[in-house]
Amino acid sequence: MVQMPRLLRQDATRFVMDELLEDVMFSIGKYKVEAKEYKIRMFTCQGKHFIKILINRWWVPSSQSSLNYDDIFILDAANKIFQFNGSNSCIQERAKALEVGNALPFSVPEGIKVPSSLMNMYQELQQDLGCSILSQGNLEQWVM
Repeated sequence: MVQMPRLLRQDATRFVMDELLEDVMFSIGKYKVEAKEYKIRMFTCQGKHFIKILINRWWVPSSQSSLNYDDIFILDAANKIFQFNGSNSCIQERAKALEVGNALPFSVPEGIKVPSSLMNMYQELQQDLGCSILSQGNLEQWVM
């Protein structure tokens, strides 16, 4: 077995520890600079016959009383998507909200490279339905 000098072993250990700490910090929520730029968005799904999705641009207090029980709210918080179904919401609103919630994880803002998972979906749509492959990965126009 080759012995490393003590100083090099400490530096190698420190490097490995720094890498491990970086992974742990990332997994508990302290993201790198590019991940901090994500804007948290809230969508409202409302309407009894024609369902429309509204992007809430105003701050909504994060309390139970601020949620309307006639509508459905979808919170896109970068790495998780939460859906609040109002007790008075209809089945059509819930189905539309589910559709939006399933599409948002694959959606990326314009200007960011389309992920391979989304590119595979585009290719399947082209093969099955003859749809053209989009050059960007923002899916909001499809589900809104």
